[in-house]
Amino acid sequence: MAREIAIILLMAVVLAAAMVVASSMDITARDLTSEESLWALYERWCEHHNVRRDLGDKAMRFSVFKENARMIHKFNQGDAPYKLSLNLFGDMTDEEEVDHMHGRCSDRVSDGGKQRQGRFTHGAVAARNDFPMFVDWRMIGYDERPPAVTNVKIQRGCGACWAFAVAAAVEG
Repeated sequence: MAREIAIILLMAVVLAAAMVVASSMDITARDLTSEESLWALYERWCEHHNVRRDLGDKAMRFSVFKENARMIHKFNQGDAPYKLSLNLFGDMTDEEEVDHMHGRCSDRVSDGGKQRQGRFTHGAVAARNDFPMFVDWRMIGYDERPPAVTNVKIQRGCGACWAFAVAAAVEG
């Protein structure tokens, strides 16, 4: 029984690793050598993440993408214990990513097409500095169903942040 569980867990880890690799793109020095190579990288990125932009928006997004790609490549030249790569937020500004990922619902939602904006917060969060240096979440919770770490849910701007938060809390 324990062997079967170990095999299933190994398969889950391999699948999760494959999904991470499939959802991001690495940047090489060759990709940054010219505008043409950057444009080719942007086109590959758009294809990889199924991103469609009209021509006017694409020019602005390409400008943001170039900055992000250069920043990621420069960071990866350092000696940090981890590397960055291009994910599906590659052509977003820092502000757009914060708005998208941290609670600002700015897309049109089912309230008659009106634009809603605002942050959902509950008071101040106290700073803590008693956290461990690292936690290997892959090693925690595998004896339980579901495991401690579940896949990231990409909700886009649907306005159902609360539903995804509840599902994540229940799942693990």
